[in-house]
Amino acid sequence: MPHDSAMAVPVQDGEPVANGLGRVPGDAPGTDRTWLGWLRGALSGSLAGAFPGTAPPTGGEDPAETQPWLVPEAIPFIEARLRHGMAALEWGAGRSTLWLARLGLSVVSIEARADWVAEARGRVTAAGLAARVRFVPVERPRTGSLAEACAAAANGLAAHGFDLVLVDGPFKATCLRRAGTMLKPGGLLVLDDAHAADVAPMADLLAPYRLAAFDNGIWQTAVFQAPPDGTAALHLALG
Repeated sequence: MPHDSAMAVPVQDGEPVANGLGRVPGDAPGTDRTWLGWLRGALSGSLAGAFPGTAPPTGGEDPAETQPWLVPEAIPFIEARLRHGMAALEWGAGRSTLWLARLGLSVVSIEARADWVAEARGRVTAAGLAARVRFVPVERPRTGSLAEACAAAANGLAAHGFDLVLVDGPFKATCLRRAGTMLKPGGLLVLDDAHAADVAPMADLLAPYRLAAFDNGIWQTAVFQAPPDGTAALHLALG
């Protein structure tokens, strides 16, 4: 889910204000109207994800649109460690949802925006992969913050039941604290925008478990691995 986490984001009631993440209601997953989104799209070889209405001029699927919004070099590194039939949990639906499903993973996708859920669901359905993805929409709670509700959406899922946990979206800091409880021993934790002010200190705490960090000078994707004998240490590191 693309956004500029390193920049100040206006927040109201725990939720980013419209346009604060470079999107407006109705934008599809992958849309980022900020200069950073434009540059990310340019670096990925396509402007289709940077601004609406800039789809490829020729027919067919744009290859850049099939890749998740991670630092490009991180993608093959992660793919090499995944196997068909693995289970994945992601906070933030989007390109990564279809990417993981196409790799043969069973995906649980937690997302707080109904329009993003609808768009991502449409994409996996069109690809014939709907059976591999379970969407968990999150509604604004009557009490508490939306960030807390997104993290709590994992409560009904199997603890230590996922081979991969991908943390992205506007509430990374809150959701990251739940990640350790969801990973299988030896599982992968992927944190996008790991350089952002709200999660960088937490990423530093997880340094003993870091496999790699990919930085293209704009944003960073970090990959961690839970200890093979359990995930308690990783969870405790996050407090």
